[in-house]
Amino acid sequence: ARAQKTGLKNSEAQQLWAEAKADFLATVEREPQNREARTELAAAQERLKALKREELAGERREFAFANTLSALNNKDIDLLKDGSVKKCLVTAGDGGRWLNEDWLPSDASTKCIVNVQVRSPEADTKKAAPSSVSFVLGDRDMHEGVTEAVKSMTVGEVARFTFTPARLQATGTLAKLLPPASDGSWEITFVKFVTYQDLDRDGCNLRKVHSEGYGSFPEALAEIHAHWRVFGPDGDLVHSSRYTLNVSGEGGLKHEEDEEKAAPVYVMGESTWAPLALLCSSLRQGGVGELRMRHMPELPKEETPGSDLGASAAQISMMMNKAKVGEALRHCTLRVELERVVPPLRGPEDSRWQGTSSLLQERLRADELLEKGKTEAALERFRRVAAWSEQLPDDAFAREELATARAAIGWILVCRAAPILDLGNVTSAVLAIAKRDVEEAEEQCAWLEKELPNSVGRHLLRAKLLVAQDDDFGAARVHLLEAESLAPTDRRVQEELRLVKVQLRKQEEERSKAKVMDIRDNLRLASSGLDSDNERTLALLRELAQTRMSWETVMETRIGVVLKACMEGQGQEASALAKEILGRLKDESKEQRPMWEG
Repeated sequence: ARAQKTGLKNSEAQQLWAEAKADFLATVEREPQNREARTELAAAQERLKALKREELAGERREFAFANTLSALNNKDIDLLKDGSVKKCLVTAGDGGRWLNEDWLPSDASTKCIVNVQVRSPEADTKKAAPSSVSFVLGDRDMHEGVTEAVKSMTVGEVARFTFTPARLQATGTLAKLLPPASDGSWEITFVKFVTYQDLDRDGCNLRKVHSEGYGSFPEALAEIHAHWRVFGPDGDLVHSSRYTLNVSGEGGLKHEEDEEKAAPVYVMGESTWAPLALLCSSLRQGGVGELRMRHMPELPKEETPGSDLGASAAQISMMMNKAKVGEALRHCTLRVELERVVPPLRGPEDSRWQGTSSLLQERLRADELLEKGKTEAALERFRRVAAWSEQLPDDAFAREELATARAAIGWILVCRAAPILDLGNVTSAVLAIAKRDVEEAEEQCAWLEKELPNSVGRHLLRAKLLVAQDDDFGAARVHLLEAESLAPTDRRVQEELRLVKVQLRKQEEERSKAKVMDIRDNLRLASSGLDSDNERTLALLRELAQTRMSWETVMETRIGVVLKACMEGQGQEASALAKEILGRLKDESKEQRPMWEG
């Protein structure tokens, strides 16, 4: 009621309406079904925006008289007093003061994005449309001269600028959107400016919340229903979640937006495109916002629920827009309409809990994420399964789900730690985290060994721990063979068994190579002219004949050269045995390398 009083100053009214908004927001959070509170909240938000618009309009009524006078004399203005940027006014703008110098530093918390239209002076205004481009004031991808030109203008103004080459040095995406200017001249129209919050104060991620919405912000694993669009720096639509693919009359493919199309459904932290997740974390249900990114990640390829095109839609959008956008997904803007937020299931105490089916659904989702390689998301799901299983009655189903979850948690943790433990050149902090992961995996494995010692998960986890901690591939193979007998078709068991066998072969090869090198050195010594020992040579050749070696070992040790030397002057028996070994190596090499030629 206080906020609705007349005669209040704009600043006082804004403060009162902000307090009212906070009160309504708190009511909506306590009572999500309170329609009256939601209506009042929306009204408060709209009134706040109207007051801010009035405040801005008041500032714009302060005329820039120098700009107005320049429109009358129509003479060139040397903006930088060095002849590098000259301005000739064509049409005056609104005359309002809009530029805030605090927006210009690279580490400013607020950045200003300007929208302009640029035309070559020699272009036919009736045929050639101007080039539209939006850019952050001071962005290094835009010519310095253009930035200085826009800073001298007011909204709605049209002016002709002439630049020296020194002021047109940018080569990035934004500069490439400008039309050619043979004489360094452009006609620029200042369309509008918008301020954004610079999330990291480096110009990379700029956020603009148009309407925050109501209710709670989406948390991890919340289900969000959102429509989104991506616009290029020229304002053209790159992709839309409302796209449907149609065949045009000329027989080509054409994307069209379907306003009736249901919003795609995503899960925060799992199936949500990173820019979408970043922006949605700042919105509530019904909220609308924008995120402008210097380098936007590739459009999502994974098919998402609620999308009839899935992966193909984004890929086709990229193909259809690359020629037009140039360096696609640079200086692009994501606009999101968050239609609905569904909080994640809380467990057995949640009113939406449906017993064992909810637990099974959670575990299957975790398995799916693990299969796709999304280990961190899978880990979070498996932890939920373990926690929920322990809250249920101790029956066979709950116990089996708990064992499955524990085995998966341990598996993910040791897989995450193993590469760090193998590196040996990581920081102590990183190494400590890896060791904690292994310790927790050991705890999970100890529980399995006590409660379900003959389970597939227990054998698989123990094998992984043996490899990660001690490189004990032999002991790991024993556990994996046991797991294979219990689950012959398990993909992870088969993959781990394959990797362990490869490592065992490598170890065997290393031992074989060391043995062959030792025999080679002793053969050289025994067959040398100074200390020739035919009996010793013969014994070494017999040992070599019993040694299995790969073709790589033969080539690296050059044992063949020594064998050929043994065929001469070492007695008939030694010569025959050396020849026999060479023949065997040649035959084996043909099996290992069919194209080998002697």
